[in-house]
Amino acid sequence: MAVNLRGPWLCTRAVVPVMRRQGAGRIVNQASIAAWGGPSLLHYSVSKAGVIGLTRSMAKLLGADGITVNTIAPGQMSTESTLSLVPADRLERMSATQAVHRIGDPDDLCGALVYLLSDESAFMTGQTLIVDGGMIIP
Repeated sequence: MAVNLRGPWLCTRAVVPVMRRQGAGRIVNQASIAAWGGPSLLHYSVSKAGVIGLTRSMAKLLGADGITVNTIAPGQMSTESTLSLVPADRLERMSATQAVHRIGDPDDLCGALVYLLSDESAFMTGQTLIVDGGMIIP
């Protein structure tokens, strides 16, 4: 909770005064598809669901100041941490349940992030972009 939820709160609190003075800003938080629940890591899932709630609340609070607040929710990504914690056969089984049958690469998040930071998303706030190869399709 201190890192996954308090971290985004503190970062937002730090940048909002500057964004308010300039009359605009973009905040992009990072959640996870774990926010939709899962059989393990309850504390992690709850903290990432909290990030989505924080995003939605901050979007309503800051919209009048020209500040948008959105979230990216990645699925399984090929990171050093994931590869060391999750057995390869489990990653294969998870990938097989997705529309795109491969584990994500951190670079797969770049397009969504660039979009949320650009003027192209100026009328989008309080939203969560799921970038998971189609594992969770709400």
